[in-house]
Amino acid sequence: MMHGLFAPARRIATAVTAIAYLSVAVASVGADLPILADDYVTYEALLEHIRVRNSSVDAIYVRFLHRAYAAATAQEGVSMLVALAQMVHETGALRFGGSVRASQYNYAGLGAVNETAPGLSFANMQIGVLAHVQHLKAYATTEPLRTELVNPRFHLVRRGAAPTVTGLTGTWATDPLYAEKLLAHAESLSRLSAERPSSGRPPDGFARGSD
Repeated sequence: MMHGLFAPARRIATAVTAIAYLSVAVASVGADLPILADDYVTYEALLEHIRVRNSSVDAIYVRFLHRAYAAATAQEGVSMLVALAQMVHETGALRFGGSVRASQYNYAGLGAVNETAPGLSFANMQIGVLAHVQHLKAYATTEPLRTELVNPRFHLVRRGAAPTVTGLTGTWATDPLYAEKLLAHAESLSRLSAERPSSGRPPDGFARGSD
C-alpha cells in the first residue's frame, strides 16, 4: 500500500537523519564495499545517476524500482548502494539491449551466461528485485534468507564466496574490471544521495518501499 507523502514533521526528522547517515555512506566508498550493509540511496540520486546514462528513462518506473530495492535490501540486510550500483551496470542504466529484456524483470542478468542465453524471467518487478538481492546475499554470506526464496539460481552459488564487491570479479562476472565498474556507480550514487537527500531515509518502523 502506498502511503503518499510523509507528514511534515516526519519528513523534517527523516531528512536530518538522512543527511547525517549519508555523509558516512559517502566516506565509506573507496577501494571496496561490503555487500551486507545497512545503507540507503535516495530516489533523486538514483534517477539522476540513471538519467545521465539514459535520458529517456521513465521517472515513475524508477520510483517504483527504487521502492522495490529499498524494501528487498532492508529485508535481507544487503547494501542498497551495492544492489543499485549493480542493477545500473547490468541493465545498462535500464536500457537493457542485451540478451535480457525489460519485460523479464531481471535486473542482474541472472542466468544470462552468454549473449544468446536469455536469462531468467520473473512475474513482476518486486520478485525480480528480490531475486537479485537474494543472489547478492548468497555470494556475501552463509546466513539463511529472511524472505521466501524466489531465485532458482540461489543454490548454485558458493555461499559466502564474495563478502565484498571486489569478490564479485571472477565469481559473478568474468570481466576483470567488474568490481571497479560497480564501485564507480556506487561512488556516484552515494555522492548524489548526500547532495540530494530530500527523500530522506524512512523513519524506524516505516517500510522503505512505501515512501
